[in-house]
Amino acid sequence: EVAERLETAYDEVGRTLGYFPDETVTVLLYPAKQFQAATLSPSWTNALFDGRIHLPIERLTQASGGPKAQGQGITRMLKHELAHAVVHRLSRGLAPAWLSEGLALYCERMSRSRSQLAQDPEAREPLRSLHGSFLRLPPKAAAAAYEESYGATQVLIQRHGILRVRQLLETLPVTPDFPRAFEAVFHERYRDFDETWTLPQAGPQGGKKG
Repeated sequence: EVAERLETAYDEVGRTLGYFPDETVTVLLYPAKQFQAATLSPSWTNALFDGRIHLPIERLTQASGGPKAQGQGITRMLKHELAHAVVHRLSRGLAPAWLSEGLALYCERMSRSRSQLAQDPEAREPLRSLHGSFLRLPPKAAAAAYEESYGATQVLIQRHGILRVRQLLETLPVTPDFPRAFEAVFHERYRDFDETWTLPQAGPQGGKKG
């Protein structure tokens, strides 16, 4: 069942990001209660990508609402992790955590609100502080980091379109300095984007919505 849903997720993520990696993506399934110990990940982690996709069996079967809802939950999880794999391949592992997580959430097509951040932009962290892994964050801080990542990525796609965001990922292996790569692709300073993306004028400008 996981293999079949991976094929579906591969097609959907590929269409969303406009890229279908032809390299093999390895997926490891862990027996109940062995995932955290094997991956050294925090208890709030549902799955993990570190070059390979790590999935806990119990998380794949813990879904409410019957078989249909459970299947949708599995597919969302697989799309999220496959998106990480695609982002990693395109950027050669150089994408900041906030952009990788934001694109993974975008590929899930889940309805998430930016209203809280829009109402209180001062409550968020600067994007430059979200370049490293979120795995060391406590649960509350991690949840806020994911919300901010998704909000910033939504605005980036709304302003410039998903294909330009993919171009940014492809630029990073050539220009590893993220602010320089960001400005080269979008003709907008990374610092300016960081300061303005929560403001009302950072709304849709012709890009796709998640």
